[in-house]
Amino acid sequence: MTNPHFYLQEDIHKDAITHTLLKHCTNGFVCIDTATNSILACSNHLESFLGIPSFPFNNLTVAHLQNIIHPADWHIVEAQLQQIPTLATQTAVTLQVRIGSNNNFQTFEVKLVKEPIAQQMPVFAFIKHVLANQTNHAGNSREQIKLDELAFIASNELGHEYAKIQSIIQLLDNKYITDTERTDLIGEAKKSIQIINSSIFKFNHKLSYNQTDTHFEQEKNKQEYKKIVLIDDDVLTNVLNKKIINTVLPDKPLHIFLNIDDALVYLKEKDTEGDYMIFLDINFPDRNGWDFLNEYKNFTIKSKVVVLSSSIDNRDREKARSYELVIDYITKPLSMEFIKALFD
Repeated sequence: MTNPHFYLQEDIHKDAITHTLLKHCTNGFVCIDTATNSILACSNHLESFLGIPSFPFNNLTVAHLQNIIHPADWHIVEAQLQQIPTLATQTAVTLQVRIGSNNNFQTFEVKLVKEPIAQQMPVFAFIKHVLANQTNHAGNSREQIKLDELAFIASNELGHEYAKIQSIIQLLDNKYITDTERTDLIGEAKKSIQIINSSIFKFNHKLSYNQTDTHFEQEKNKQEYKKIVLIDDDVLTNVLNKKIINTVLPDKPLHIFLNIDDALVYLKEKDTEGDYMIFLDINFPDRNGWDFLNEYKNFTIKSKVVVLSSSIDNRDREKARSYELVIDYITKPLSMEFIKALFD
């Protein structure tokens, strides 16, 4: 074992811990009591290797792990931690996750094992550093899986529905088509457009690695939003988003702004309770969405913001996380499903 020094809660037998560690011969470890979500023991890699200084060990919980695991990987670890207690003793699950701090992450192989220790049944997370070539291989494998998923969406969903719409358009001008048949064809075209819209949504989410984002899930609060504000310089996008929102929330007041300054003036004058929902694009020809957030965060009264952008750059998503008032970052197009979930 490369680093035998570890921190230990008093009620865990040190000999039993040592025996378990030597058997697995790992670089580092964390021992988790899943019943209380507390950390019973851990190696000093949290300090020396991962650059996390002076954690008060007696207050360490599983929540601290989220601070050192890459946001895009945390939901994988969290899901396995929830599943492990239901598995048989000594059943192992191996993951590859990025661990670090201050945007300096390295890839590690983490093996989760449930083993009896001192009349308890904790889960051990054995951590082994992945070498550069292994990291690249793992990254390439993940990328290949993602490419296969995107290819399936493009060919089986987007391509299929596009072909249907193309055929429908050709038939609409046919003089032998009855009005009833023409109405049916238009209805089928609308269904295909909805499928294409959903496919684009999935496509963008897979490209931006944001199928799930536990940071924003934690930031959401179920409050009642009395008005909706759309801030986007694209007139057509605003028309479409207004239609989508009005379909789900026909009685909800909605205001549209094509530039940042007008939106800021309106919110400062009209929003007196902080109960608006603001949908904000970040790409503008002049002052952009980040300029809006930098000013708006200093308002005495401020409402919640959902960043709605065509950008699938994870750097934009990570930047959005730094603003406390931003409760989500979604890629265009806006969907009825998202509106229903947000206002449910």
